[in-house]
Amino acid sequence: MKFCFYSTAATFGGGERYLALLIPELRRRGHEVELVTLKHGAPEELRSLQLPVSHSAGPVIRVFNGAGTLFRWGLRPGMQGPSIMVHHSSIGDDQTIAIKRWLRPLLLKLFLLRVDLLVRVCRSSLPDGFTSRPIVTVYNGVAPIEHAQPTPRHAGARFNLAMVGTVNENKNQRAAIDLLARLPDLFHLKIVGDGPAASELKVHAQRLGLDQRITWTGFTRDPARELHDCHALLMLSRNEALPFAALECMALAIPVVCYAVGGLTELVIDGHNGALVPKGNLDEIRARLLQLADDDASRLALARNALTTIRGRFSVDTMTTHFIEAAERTARSGRGPDLLL
Repeated sequence: MKFCFYSTAATFGGGERYLALLIPELRRRGHEVELVTLKHGAPEELRSLQLPVSHSAGPVIRVFNGAGTLFRWGLRPGMQGPSIMVHHSSIGDDQTIAIKRWLRPLLLKLFLLRVDLLVRVCRSSLPDGFTSRPIVTVYNGVAPIEHAQPTPRHAGARFNLAMVGTVNENKNQRAAIDLLARLPDLFHLKIVGDGPAASELKVHAQRLGLDQRITWTGFTRDPARELHDCHALLMLSRNEALPFAALECMALAIPVVCYAVGGLTELVIDGHNGALVPKGNLDEIRARLLQLADDDASRLALARNALTTIRGRFSVDTMTTHFIEAAERTARSGRGPDLLL
């Protein structure tokens, strides 16, 4: 098959990581893939995927990566043939002003009339029946780490927590810092990433006397390098779809301790491959972490099951196979757009 992916990204986030994993795997399987980005400002990770294509004869399946991309290119003349939109975020995400939270779903419903299929990265990101177009769930996937093994920890030794992602209000690193102040000194926190709240939160941590228990790595293109000594990933996000940070940590045999939001409820099975706690219940998060620190056998069991989860259901191989199956059905249906503007 022939694909043409579209992206408006200026930074490298979860939606762009999706392309960086999916496109090479599609090409490896013999599919012809073109990537169209903005002329200026596309992240290097996407520019490196813009290889020359042969433009051989035959229909092209157009793939709009995210709502913003659909809004930019979905109504352009000449966008004929089968088309797919991939939805990465949670429709209930409240990280913007009220008018945008109200307007964005309405625009998305309208623009989706121009595509043949909506692919959501988890069931929680978008409700069934949101659009008249067919909806399929194709879970995000990552490449399993061949020799990944849980990191053992001796009783009383330092317990290393990690948070991975943009340092902002939604990722809720502030709650993690407040939590750390309520945990024994053996708990340390590594914050992997950067963002608009970083400076303020560093001052907040200093006020709490936590300088020696928090490591700030700043932005890194390879978060896995910072996680080799971590015993658990902490996710206290207010909103999530299916974050690659959780998938990548589980692929490293690092269990996730998180709030039950978005696609995390479809990935993490409480007590089996991680800890899933009602949103906002920081006391329960604290209790779970103390339990893991006291019982390393239980933590290692969670870690091994986390690794099995990725290898079984959330690998890039599984993601690519399911995406191709959905694209093949779309190519055969040939339904075409309902909205002609």
